[in-house]
Amino acid sequence: MGDLTTSIIVPTYNRRSRLQRLLMRLDELHAGGHDFEVLVADDGSTDGTGEMLRGLHVGYSLRLLPAEHAGPCAARNRAMQAASGELLLFLDDDVWPCAGLIERHLELHRRDPWAAAIGPMVPPRDLRLAPWLRWEAAMLQRQYELFASDYAAPTQLHFYTGNASLRRAHALAAGGFDERFTRQEDVEFAYRLLAHGVRFYFLPDAKAEHEPDRTLDGWLHMAYQYGRAAVLMQRKGHPYGRAIAYLETHSRHPLNRLPPHWCVGHPARSRVVMTIFRAALRYRGPAQDRLHRAACSVVYNVQYWQGFADETGLGTKLWDELATQWRALAQSA
Repeated sequence: MGDLTTSIIVPTYNRRSRLQRLLMRLDELHAGGHDFEVLVADDGSTDGTGEMLRGLHVGYSLRLLPAEHAGPCAARNRAMQAASGELLLFLDDDVWPCAGLIERHLELHRRDPWAAAIGPMVPPRDLRLAPWLRWEAAMLQRQYELFASDYAAPTQLHFYTGNASLRRAHALAAGGFDERFTRQEDVEFAYRLLAHGVRFYFLPDAKAEHEPDRTLDGWLHMAYQYGRAAVLMQRKGHPYGRAIAYLETHSRHPLNRLPPHWCVGHPARSRVVMTIFRAALRYRGPAQDRLHRAACSVVYNVQYWQGFADETGLGTKLWDELATQWRALAQSA
């Protein structure tokens, strides 16, 4: 379709069945008239992913790029280097592209060669997710609604590579993904894309159904790693510290700040909060969804700021330091 050659990049690790579902869905889209290659960067899977891929018969060019387990950044970088397309379309291995996804990405990039685009990742309508995954999906949906209403515009902070696209030339010029990051690597990459001159767009009709399988412990660890990644971005010189300091000292409601302030640097208090949190997730009854969302919000913030505090080494002094940063930034503005 059109004259813009496309490479779809899929990093994967031990998600054989979900990856196969995605690749067969892409075969349906290819049969419908889309021309693309797919590069699967296998990050050292041990569940038979390689064997499945070697036996899979699809109509498009499917390339397997296996390597030792080194994380999604290394997998994406490997695929970007090997890609032959002018346009890179990043898809996670646990998504199902809806009709129109590829067309919307292509249409934008034909209009604006300097575009970087994200499309919505929406939960399947017939699937009941775990409470922490519902909370995550609700946070994303709230963001998408703001973009779609023109109340807010997407920025480098929203470049999530589960469903995203940009020209390969810009991705390589910006240096690819920083492999030191385990979370927020796509946002860190987007800061460098912005400096390169790329413009960010939201494509409301380029939807992908997202069926996450993250366990509760995995979700908690993810929140902790996001906090650590925020510190790494500050160390790289990205203007991220101002946003963090503003959020914590000026923007957020005091009740939302209270649990992290009480818990960070106090392991016994954190254990109390986690015990209450797990009990709340077991509750079934009136307003259970509201209770689950509130509990997830509290614990996510506790984990995030604990990761932030641990990476900085500040411990309980974190809050005074953030307030100092905000005052200094405000005075220099």
